[in-house]
Amino acid sequence: MWSSISSNDQLIMNMFNIALQLEDPWKLTHIEFDDYAQAWHLHIDFERGTTFACPLCGNASKAYDTEKKQWRHLDFWNWKTYMHARLPRVKCQSCTK
Repeated sequence: MWSSISSNDQLIMNMFNIALQLEDPWKLTHIEFDDYAQAWHLHIDFERGTTFACPLCGNASKAYDTEKKQWRHLDFWNWKTYMHARLPRVKCQSCTK
């Protein structure tokens, strides 16, 4: 059974924010715990319009597309932990000219 952590339970959200040390523009948007699999599912996202560094030249570029990814993180308290995020794809104006 999947259960979403209540918005009233800020302690757990704050604890994961501190442990993950996410930097802007990345934000922990919500947390779920899978009772059956005994696993945390941490959802990370960024705001629309955010700019990211071009992987080739480093210039700031807006994301034109995203790809949803999931990966296994180190366990938290003997529970499996999975990260879920939209990874941005950027089109650099400097590199494409």
